[in-house]
Amino acid sequence: QQQQQQQQQQRDSRLLPAPRRLDILRTFYRSIVGAVFQSSAEPSPHTTEQGGALIPDHTPHAALLHPVSETFVCSEFHKCYALQSGPYQLYTLYIPAVPNHSVREISKRTLQALVKEKHNNIIR
Repeated sequence: QQQQQQQQQQRDSRLLPAPRRLDILRTFYRSIVGAVFQSSAEPSPHTTEQGGALIPDHTPHAALLHPVSETFVCSEFHKCYALQSGPYQLYTLYIPAVPNHSVREISKRTLQALVKEKHNNIIR
């Protein structure tokens, strides 16, 4: 019975339409940038102007005492993972069947490949 439920959840998460997956990832991004990761955009799109001063448009959920390089959220329908390396940030969405250690490794390798490709294209 439990195995059937897990298989059904995996099928349901794979059937999420692209706009819904994009919405999940966008919501994850908005909850992370500013509160956990610094915005890589200049000027930051996560500020509002009040009286000539730029104020963050979010309330940090924690006072962080050290820099954070990765974070993730798991639900019964998906896993979201964010990774920051230098000025680069990667936000990913996975089905729940992917093991946590694999989510981390896949994301790290993907970011490394993208940065390497960007670097190679600049040199050419």
